[in-house]
Amino acid sequence: MDSKNKLKDKNIINTCARMGKKVYSRFFILKFLPSKETRFAIVVSKKVSTKATVRNYKKRQIRVVLQENILSIPKIDGLLVLKNEAVETKFSEIKIDLEDLLKRVK
Repeated sequence: MDSKNKLKDKNIINTCARMGKKVYSRFFILKFLPSKETRFAIVVSKKVSTKATVRNYKKRQIRVVLQENILSIPKIDGLLVLKNEAVETKFSEIKIDLEDLLKRVK
């Protein structure tokens, strides 16, 4: 994912978390607000896995799916939270679930 598509501003991230619209899927929670460009922050909590390598691996998988679909996503600032159920799942399942979730964003 390009750096221009990464949401880094903590104020915007906190605003998305508190006031953003929520869309749920099997493995994700997406909180988002309308924006001038498409940007995402990815959250993989220590509750998901205590091992940093596992958390970073899941973030990399999510970034790949977002990069492939970045042109079809509406212009939003999104906070993408991974659920605990996604730790033991294959990449193909995560990809399908995330793509379906992004199609439901309006």
